[in-house]
Amino acid sequence: MTLVEDSRPRLSGQRRAAVLHTPYKISALASHEQIRAIKDKYAQQLLGKRGVSGVGIEKNESGEYELVVHLDDPSAQTDLPKELDGHAVRYVVSGRFRKL
Repeated sequence: MTLVEDSRPRLSGQRRAAVLHTPYKISALASHEQIRAIKDKYAQQLLGKRGVSGVGIEKNESGEYELVVHLDDPSAQTDLPKELDGHAVRYVVSGRFRKL
């Protein structure tokens, strides 16, 4: 566990908060906006990896939003992260996407 100073912009007179970063999963009930921010941050990097054909946001069986990485090669998953910014990543082997 590490304690990091909050680097977000603040208004004059506001105190800085400390943000607690934990090495374990904290993705319980992530909002669509949180997952969108993670997707925006990592999508291009993930799409540049071998075997990745798409990156999206979907709801899981529990109705929670999650980052989903679509693969055209199932073996590519071994080289990819299990979580990003504390949120689990789900991998789906869907093959290549084609224009219709």
